[in-house]
Amino acid sequence: ESILSWQRSDGSFRCLTDSLSVSDDGTKQDYFPGEALMAISFEMREGCERAQYAMATAFPWYLSRFRAQPTMAFVSWQVEAWRKHSEWAMGVGSASIPDARACSAFVYEMADWLMRFQIESAPWNPNVIGGYSQVGWKPGVSSACCTEAMIGAFSLAMQLGDSRRASRYRRASLMGLNFLCRLQVIPQNLDLFPDPSRTLGGTTASLDD
Repeated sequence: ESILSWQRSDGSFRCLTDSLSVSDDGTKQDYFPGEALMAISFEMREGCERAQYAMATAFPWYLSRFRAQPTMAFVSWQVEAWRKHSEWAMGVGSASIPDARACSAFVYEMADWLMRFQIESAPWNPNVIGGYSQVGWKPGVSSACCTEAMIGAFSLAMQLGDSRRASRYRRASLMGLNFLCRLQVIPQNLDLFPDPSRTLGGTTASLDD
C-alpha cells in the first residue's frame, strides 16, 4: 500500500518524500521505481488487481524514460520487474496490459543496450573481460547488477523459446559471472589484506581495490 501510494497518475513514481515532480526526483528515477515495480510484480502475480493496474500504468512511462535517458543503473531492476510481468501475462490465459510480447520486447531492448558496455576482448588485461564499463570507468562490482539483468533476460528468452537470444544472453551471463569471481578474495591473495580471517570470501569493489 505504501509503495502504491507513491505512484503518480502518469505512471511514474515519486522517489522522495518531498518530491513534487519528476524533476525533483532526479537520478533516483533510475533506482527506486525499478525496485518498487519489482515488489509490485510479486503482488500482481498473487492476483492483486491494484498491482496489475500499477504495472500497466507504469509501463509506457518507464519505457519512454529508458529510451530517452538510458542508464546502466536503470536496467537491472526494470528487467526483473518486466520479466516477471511477462511470465505472469503468459500464464493468465486472458488479455493483459501490457501483454507478454510488449514486456519481453522491453526486457530484450534493455539487455541489448546493456551488452554494448560488456568488455568482450582486452589483450592488455584479460582479467577485465566480462565486466561492464562505460567510457572512463573501470569495470567493478556494479557488473553484478548488469550480470543479474542479463541472467534475467536469458531466463525469459529460454521460456519464450528464443534460442538465438538465449544463446547471446547466456554467453554474456557466463562472462559476467567469470569476471565477478575475479573480484572475490581467495586464499591466494589474502596476504594483501590487513585482516585475512575477516576478508576471505568477500568481494572487492574492483580488480585493483
